Amino acid sequence: MAKNNARHHGPEGAPPPPPPRKRRGFKLILLLLFIIILLLVILLLISLAGYGPGAGLFGKDNDPGSSETSQSQVIEESSGQDTVYAQIKVSGGKILMDGKEISAAEAAESAKALGSDVVVRITDDNATQNAVEELKSALDAAGLPYTIE
Repeated sequence: MAKNNARHHGPEGAPPPPPPRKRRGFKLILLLLFIIILLLVILLLISLAGYGPGAGLFGKDNDPGSSETSQSQVIEESSGQDTVYAQIKVSGGKILMDGKEISAAEAAESAKALGSDVVVRITDDNATQNAVEELKSALDAAGLPYTIE
């Protein structure tokens, strides 16, 4: 028997084992995943810095030119008369005035009873949009100016 200098270690006549497969597809997927994660991190940083669509953290709009303004939100200074402020707090879906839960219509009536130079200060304490909109509508109907803090 002649010595065979071939590199395979199987029985004579058996084909050599196939060469190891290169994992090119796996490396490509890892590279694409890394690029996508990098882009998401960059977009998050841009958003947190206040640039881009929606500006600010999680889409809060800080651009004063793009906020909606109603006629009652524009407060003009009265000539020589002191302004009276009515404090109304909106917490969740509840409207609170002097610590008591009231309806939007009752809040507008109570504020109007304070006089002709009353300005309503609405304090937003994790308020729902529906509760704030209901209160704003009632204040608009009563002709009362307001600010939202």
